[in-house]
Amino acid sequence: MQGISIFCTLSRVYHRRKRSRKRNGRRPKAPLQDDEARAVAHRQFIPVLMKDTDGLLIERAPAASAQRGRLAFAPRYSSTPRSPEGDARPVVEQRRMLSSDEVYRKFVDASALLEGHFLLSSGRHSPTYLEKFLVLQYPRTVEAFCAEIARRFAGDNIEVVLGPTTGGVLLAYEVAKNLGTRGIFAEAENGKRVLRRGFALKPGERVLLVDDILTTGGSVRDTIAVIDEAGATLAGIAVLADRSGGKVDFGVRLEALLTLDVEQYEAADCPQCKAGIPLTKRGTTAAPKMR
Repeated sequence: MQGISIFCTLSRVYHRRKRSRKRNGRRPKAPLQDDEARAVAHRQFIPVLMKDTDGLLIERAPAASAQRGRLAFAPRYSSTPRSPEGDARPVVEQRRMLSSDEVYRKFVDASALLEGHFLLSSGRHSPTYLEKFLVLQYPRTVEAFCAEIARRFAGDNIEVVLGPTTGGVLLAYEVAKNLGTRGIFAEAENGKRVLRRGFALKPGERVLLVDDILTTGGSVRDTIAVIDEAGATLAGIAVLADRSGGKVDFGVRLEALLTLDVEQYEAADCPQCKAGIPLTKRGTTAAPKMR
């Protein structure tokens, strides 16, 4: 509110002086000086106005445009688009690291940490469920999560970002945007993951695999098979949340924004099943046989 008040005060002073000059027969000052006055006011209140609706402050750096004398707003990250030959490398500016506590708080604030008796996509049962789409419905939160993933892999020469449907579609696109690469997704078809819609991987192409929630790693392994079949190189894996407690090993670097050790059971060993608590199935993915 203080910033808005400063801007309004400067605006009133500007228009008062402009009317005074007209009455005295003098021309107003050059537009650039007016823009500079507005720039001062903007720098005061921009940090307040850029706080988005889901509560996460996305910092923006005000920058004056020398060509037009106008105020422009540049994000804290930027990227250089890659040519079809892949000769231009992305540039990711330094951004504040997103802590696991902040990621956890975003899940809690979105009511995405559920308690009950749930059937997981792995086929196992758990008293805790992470409903990622309650978090992914907020674009600014997705932007912050993916910017953190991109920051961690900025120096790994990533050439394409690949994610399994459905959550991986959003993540692959946003991480690729930050890294200045392609973002594609693998779909489920006849019990395995495949590339459709004209998507393809080149032999030797360095791939970053992104997914939302990691439990046993079934979806990730299915997507790794797509990379191996194409002859591409798996450069790393990133997930929003690893609910295995770090127990799953893919043989490559794995980055999780949030790591939780959540109880999960085979159906025959589930204590909630033995207690007669009704089972809840969320999501759209049918439980596969080998997860």
